[in-house]
Amino acid sequence: IEFVKKIYKDYEKKVDFFIVAFSGGKDSQVLLDLVTIALEPQQYKTIFTDTTMELPLTYETVKQTEKQYKKIFKYFKIITVRNPTDADKLWDVFGPPSRIIRWCCSVYKSSPIQNYLKSIKNGLQPKIVLFDGVRGEESNKRSNYDRVAHAVKNINSTNARPVFTWNDFEIYLYLFYSNIKINDEYRTGLSRVGCNICPFASQWSDFIINKKYPDIANKFIKSIDNYMDNSQIKNKKVYLQNGDWKKRAGGNSINTRNYINFQETKKSLEINLKNSNEDIFEWLKVLGNYKVNKDKDSISINIDKEIINLEFKQNKNSETITTNKTNITHISHLKKVAYKTSYCVHCGSCEAECPTGALNIFPKVQVDIDLCIHCAKCLDFTEKGCVMAKSTKVSEVINKLTDYSSFGMREEWLIEFFKNKDEWFSNNSLGNRQVDSMKRWLRDSELIETKGTGFTKLFELIINKNISISVIYQILFINLYYKSNLINWYINNFEFNTKVSMNELVILGIDFTKKSDKTIKLIMSALMNFFDTTPLGNELKIGYITKEKNIRYIQKIGSNNISNISILYSLYKLKENLDRTDFRVSEFYSESFK
Repeated sequence: IEFVKKIYKDYEKKVDFFIVAFSGGKDSQVLLDLVTIALEPQQYKTIFTDTTMELPLTYETVKQTEKQYKKIFKYFKIITVRNPTDADKLWDVFGPPSRIIRWCCSVYKSSPIQNYLKSIKNGLQPKIVLFDGVRGEESNKRSNYDRVAHAVKNINSTNARPVFTWNDFEIYLYLFYSNIKINDEYRTGLSRVGCNICPFASQWSDFIINKKYPDIANKFIKSIDNYMDNSQIKNKKVYLQNGDWKKRAGGNSINTRNYINFQETKKSLEINLKNSNEDIFEWLKVLGNYKVNKDKDSISINIDKEIINLEFKQNKNSETITTNKTNITHISHLKKVAYKTSYCVHCGSCEAECPTGALNIFPKVQVDIDLCIHCAKCLDFTEKGCVMAKSTKVSEVINKLTDYSSFGMREEWLIEFFKNKDEWFSNNSLGNRQVDSMKRWLRDSELIETKGTGFTKLFELIINKNISISVIYQILFINLYYKSNLINWYINNFEFNTKVSMNELVILGIDFTKKSDKTIKLIMSALMNFFDTTPLGNELKIGYITKEKNIRYIQKIGSNNISNISILYSLYKLKENLDRTDFRVSEFYSESFK
């Protein structure tokens, strides 16, 4: 209670609204009661975000809670916000949400609150303090959260967590002590009462909900069933029972009518679009003020007082845009505009990011050029600039990596290679398959030539310098990002602090490539073993390997203990890869710079 009072006092003159996030679950019930004791009803807004996936007794709990507090506080009200489209409709469009692709959180939780608050601020993005019921005990990931956190979902939001240190016993004790009506869904045996179908739910939760509410569950199981048909899953019953759909990481099995293709060289970019969902000229407005020369089929866009010229061709249901790659930030944003043009399904996520109210996406995309400040927040808030494009992304990058043969580039192997450089290829301690694998790692690390076994200039530099094995691996890892499709896939497709098991890796690999279980297991074993046997794993935690009940997990955590040499080398490789002669410091602060 004192924590809530202090937060209110500290932020009262800094924000527009104080929000209590009420879900109808036990944690939010305790949270709300604490806030009602600490503050007056007019000092905050209580918001229930209806995901349209809530359990029936949760809706009843929301009604009862509002009725209960209205008896005490005349002006108390629970405001319900929601996305205009029911969730079961968008499951078929986006594909089932997963632990890696959590499109549902953005579309059905975050953006409805932001869009509602913007609507009462005349389209402007408000500054808010959000009291939430997050507790550290809920998961290993949440245990590392801060009690007060800034810009968690939005740059203008601060999350405050009054019950962060409470355990389950204390939550229930408070509810009973305060005589608060507990959501009756808990009495069926559920430990959580969030969405009725959730990629983070346990098999126990899935079982109870399927038994108690089969009609509700079947709406979403139907979408999963369609996804399994497209994925050509052989044993659908086991796939569903094991919750393997919750591990989806790509969009190979999601049918879309859209076509988007990028033809890139070091000097130019050509974008081909077909059957786009939106008008590209409307989305181009967010980049800058532009003029169209229809006679020459060209577009001139003024971005930050720099003129970017595009060649434009339009045929029936298709567009082609070509431009010189003058600036990486502009090129990245242009790609995101293309993704948004092609894939937009009016989910509302990007509209929530617009700070001025210039962007409206219902019923179709409209950008008010008088309000747009070209801040690119609607482009940079997520990968590809579009939640739908991210959910349906396709990758074939790990198809060619079977020749790692499940082996990583072990530290002891690399040390032996450096010590016996002249004789290593004919005299080493490795088996034949291990040697073949090590050669591939050495080539992808740029220590030996692409063809043959000649040493590279990088090898000569490293061997003649007194560099620690940790720094050597940092340098080699930078090369592997550009040369090893497996490492590139891992870095680009896995979120930080998400723990993934070996079995889940295999499912993800199959989802991306549709290769056999056996082949994918070899590839993923190589990835696990690479990190498990090098400083990149245990020391630098780029791929942190843990073992629980004989199951190995990989987690991308990261480290601040990166050498200056590695940072400089990374800049050099970036320059080489992009064919750039210089960089602006501001580019490295831009989320679109990748």
